[in-house]
Amino acid sequence: MKKNCEIFVSIASYRDPELINTINDLYQNAKDPKNIRVVVFNQTDFVESEDYSVYFDDREVEIYSFDYRHTRGVSWVRHKIQSFIQNEKYYLQIDSHMQFGKDWDEKFIFYLNKCNSKKPVLTFYPSAYNLENGKIQNDIIKNEIRGFNRKALSSQGIGMGKEICNLENGDDLPIIGTTTAAGFLFAPIQYVKEVPYDGNLFWNYEETDQTLRGYTNGWDFFGMPECLIWHKYNHTGKLRHYAEVEGSGDRENKSNDYAEKKYFDKNFKSEYPLGDVRSLSEFEILNNLNFETGIIEKPETKDILIVVPYRDREEHLKTFLELTPKYFDERGITYDIIIAELDNEGAWNAGLSCNSVINFRKRATYKYIYIHHVDVYPISGEWKYPQPNEMFFNLGDYGSCLMNYNDFYKIGGYRNSFWGWGAEDNDLYMKAHSYGINVIDIKNITDYNVKFDERYQNHERKFVALNYNNNLLVLKTKANRNVDSVFDTNHHGTTHSLIKIGENIYKHNIKPLKKAPTDSKNKNLVLAYIKNINKSIINPFIKSVTYFAPYSYDVVVIDSSSDSDDNNYIRSQMEAFGIKVIRRESKNESLFIDRFESYTEFLEDTIYEKILCLDFNDLYLQSNPFDIIDTLPDNRPIMISEGITIEEQTWNYNTLVNIYGTEYVNQIKMYEVLNSGVICGTPKNLKNYIDIILKEYNSLPEHSKKIYGVDQAIILKLIYGTQELKINVIREETPLAIHLHTILTDLPNDKGRFKNVQIIRDKIVRNSNNELFAIVHQYNRSIKMYNEVLNHFNTYQESIV
Repeated sequence: MKKNCEIFVSIASYRDPELINTINDLYQNAKDPKNIRVVVFNQTDFVESEDYSVYFDDREVEIYSFDYRHTRGVSWVRHKIQSFIQNEKYYLQIDSHMQFGKDWDEKFIFYLNKCNSKKPVLTFYPSAYNLENGKIQNDIIKNEIRGFNRKALSSQGIGMGKEICNLENGDDLPIIGTTTAAGFLFAPIQYVKEVPYDGNLFWNYEETDQTLRGYTNGWDFFGMPECLIWHKYNHTGKLRHYAEVEGSGDRENKSNDYAEKKYFDKNFKSEYPLGDVRSLSEFEILNNLNFETGIIEKPETKDILIVVPYRDREEHLKTFLELTPKYFDERGITYDIIIAELDNEGAWNAGLSCNSVINFRKRATYKYIYIHHVDVYPISGEWKYPQPNEMFFNLGDYGSCLMNYNDFYKIGGYRNSFWGWGAEDNDLYMKAHSYGINVIDIKNITDYNVKFDERYQNHERKFVALNYNNNLLVLKTKANRNVDSVFDTNHHGTTHSLIKIGENIYKHNIKPLKKAPTDSKNKNLVLAYIKNINKSIINPFIKSVTYFAPYSYDVVVIDSSSDSDDNNYIRSQMEAFGIKVIRRESKNESLFIDRFESYTEFLEDTIYEKILCLDFNDLYLQSNPFDIIDTLPDNRPIMISEGITIEEQTWNYNTLVNIYGTEYVNQIKMYEVLNSGVICGTPKNLKNYIDIILKEYNSLPEHSKKIYGVDQAIILKLIYGTQELKINVIREETPLAIHLHTILTDLPNDKGRFKNVQIIRDKIVRNSNNELFAIVHQYNRSIKMYNEVLNHFNTYQESIV
């Protein structure tokens, strides 16, 4: 059999006439049938001897038949099938009476990757089909707990309308459920390695075992937002193998005893135990059930879910737990409190902490959500609720807010990418406003009389400007609800250690799955050099470059400027935004050559794979440049064309003539100008590139070394004249960078290649394919654009800091 199929399909069949139809429908509706391998354990009576190969031609189908009277139960059969897994990537488990939607294989993988989990499983009771009516289109389905059979969970498929589904789970995203369904389960193959079937079980505990072991190993269960698979249900209420296989009742009793010991007897040892990522008690809390009593409670309807983002504030938490429940209890307000504690790993992230409540949603139905900081407490006055489409904020401090519970999900909650103090609350309020919600500061409500205890509000919070960098690219925008939002939270962190610490009071922890920018080990670097700069124009570079940095690249600025107050201010700003500043004494009068000399010193000892060298005072970013750089196949140093020839650009032509003479320059004047304000390469190639430039510089007469722009002239000569520099030239069709000199000056209309570059609102720059340039250089060549860009990057910080 072929060993490189992507999807392994497990089918346990018990005397089923639908088996062949199931396999045929599976292959006929697959997008890529050659990528599927099916293994069937066929429990049969051998009355009719069939050669199944005639049905499948060259399909990857293996059918192993044995006498049904020798079966040891469905769990034992599925366990045996899993032993046939080779190197497949995905595992699909189905019954032998199923039908499929078109391109099911491609869509299963797509939805699996869209689940709000790092460890997702698609599993639910599918919609029904029958021979008379075919595939029945039902509502979207997820699995929920229905009851207990002994201590085994019985489940049901819950249909959800599209509107409810999108509100609770994000637009067209998989729907979180609570249990597995043995008749349909699609997961990464890693799931089978962590939660293999326990062959000691018979039937009753099959789905319970997969659910509890899957959950405690950190796996999450989801339904799909469209019907892609159907099941032929047995409506007789009879289990055939109980009647037809001798000893089934005894096996079931032994299986039940074994399962209950495995889960609830700490001294009992099993080859297939519960996991240690999450506890069984957490499962009970989230699903309102109690294994000891066998009771399942229906979710209550409560007034408020109070969410407290928390870390290392024990004194404040103690006061919170004394004052806040007392305030709401005295007013007859029903509530749950969840203390969302971020594990003490790296920087603080309040948005991720608050968003973790998406994993707590099954506890109750809430009318409002109150983001309540741990160091302020309501102590007197009558509680007031916002009207529909309203949000209150500044409840004791700026970041505490109260809103309709569904509105929190309507806007997608917080983003998860704000590390350190600040800006996540501004972003939330601006998102709410963009969705038509009236965001109201309670200090502007004349009859608002709730008083807050603010005794702890003067504690020190070190300002970290990572959250403020380039805010206007993120803040004040209507975010994609599905990306970097509450619906994407479990890709950024995972909840664990859920406990009940008081009446209606719970606490869980969140482990970040992505490191904060200050903790990252990036392979790429943005490198810049600064000597003299006006502090009023630093924000376009600092804010834009550092905004795209987290998880992608580091930023280093080599600083050869003096110790003036203005320069010390610049350093403090750069460091606040996460930039590493390396102090260096200037060694060359030529600004540009000193820059190259500083770069080559840095390149002597660096671990980065690619380095992007950028100008500082006339450049800003619109997107992550490494998203383009990392896709370029050529490993030579990268330079960007200005889209004009040397002879058409007077400044470059004259500089070259002044250094190398007219006769020599006329030999290369037809070549395009390349700009040294944006250069990228590997450390080795950049080091070699700069060494060649410095060697040429040192060979020049002293008067030539003092010419402004000598570096540009040297580079053009070494590329086009002696051809000592080998580079990869990037032009407008690859939107890595744009040098605006030739666009923003009075160049004749018939000159230059970039006549179709679009400059929108004097700050957004796109190429002729309407793609954003990652890097915008020389925006200061137009006074109007220069002022607009500075205003764009300067004003927002002043409004919130």
